[in-house]
Amino acid sequence: MKSFLIKIRAGLFLTPALIIIYFILGSLDLITTYLASPDLKHENNWVYKTFNLNWPLLIAYTFCLYILMSVLLLISIQSLKNYFGNINYLHLL
Repeated sequence: MKSFLIKIRAGLFLTPALIIIYFILGSLDLITTYLASPDLKHENNWVYKTFNLNWPLLIAYTFCLYILMSVLLLISIQSLKNYFGNINYLHLL
């Protein structure tokens, strides 16, 4: 149990890298979507079809979603840091 908790605690330091990778992959998704369908004629995303989005709205929606997911990730990581900061590892031995 102790090794598992230590691995989770060590993984908390990777959070900034995960957020950067998330934004890079999201940007690549938008670029490849544009390359495949510049006029969004063949886009099968249900959000696009439901709200009939154009490119500026699709980009705004995507980046708002990425920012929301990043904020939620940071909140969860902060709660994990607070939790692990209060744990006494001696009783896990």
